[in-house]
Amino acid sequence: MTDDELHSLPFPDTWDNTMRTLALTCPRKFYLFLRGFDYASRPSYFAWGSAWHEILRTWYTFTSRPPANDPDFWILAGKAVKAGEAYWDDAGAPDDGDNNRAALGRIFEAYLEQYPEEPFTLIPRGDESGWTWPLGLQLEGREMYLGGSIDLYIDWPPYGTLPLENKTSGTYLGENYVLQWEFAPQITGYIWYVSQLLDQPCWGCLVNMVTKKIPGKRSNWSTPRFARTLPQKRPEALIEFEEDFRADLRRIYALNWAPWRWPRTVDQSNCTGGVGKAPCLFKSFCLTNVPYKETDPLTFQGIALRDGPWEPWKRAGGE
Repeated sequence: MTDDELHSLPFPDTWDNTMRTLALTCPRKFYLFLRGFDYASRPSYFAWGSAWHEILRTWYTFTSRPPANDPDFWILAGKAVKAGEAYWDDAGAPDDGDNNRAALGRIFEAYLEQYPEEPFTLIPRGDESGWTWPLGLQLEGREMYLGGSIDLYIDWPPYGTLPLENKTSGTYLGENYVLQWEFAPQITGYIWYVSQLLDQPCWGCLVNMVTKKIPGKRSNWSTPRFARTLPQKRPEALIEFEEDFRADLRRIYALNWAPWRWPRTVDQSNCTGGVGKAPCLFKSFCLTNVPYKETDPLTFQGIALRDGPWEPWKRAGGE
């Protein structure tokens, strides 16, 4: 999409956490995102995380699982691993360090040794479900919506219906990594949505974490391979989240969309990357001396047009 084509469109009426974060972190990156530019080939760490999710999605759709000492338990586990490996193969991602095909089955085996039984069950058709909900805000005379896609909806007595979010990491699951999800607007948004959907408070969101890091023989590694946390939000926090989201959309509209101005980030780590943060796909693009609205991103290595619009809120049943 060209600059003129994007400029002719109305302000987006559906937003997810990715869009909000991009717009606030680096308006120029968000501008290029809206024009449809993305990775020419999916990075291995993205593909690995999606393949891991496919393993867990498949595993939890087996609602009647035998105990771990039953051979059928591991037959089902093998089917789940094959689903993840098939996703990896289809993605065409190369093995890259800890992001490799062989690790999928090995780590899932360790996962089942830690979690052979679960206190929750998957809600029917509650895997990879997209959603939208009105935000109570109009811009350009149109209703604004918050949307997204939740990994799994689970039923966990006595907590009730909860969203479950799977997270993969290339770093160790230290205290700060685990704690960050208590502050993540993505997680708060999931709890907010399920509260709207149920018309009653949602108890929280189960964040299910795994690290691909495998310690060497001399490693002094003491953090876990897997971790779980259950962030909870009081009704007042959900009201604040909703108000902040509306305020951010007003800000993005007033400072970027209306004047059609898309400045670069002021935090250079967003460009070059850092611990747990990948370098920006568009960093070479931003170093050109040609005005950014007149520069063709497709002339830069690794950039391609996205296959279809960004609409995770339309996903259903693992699609």
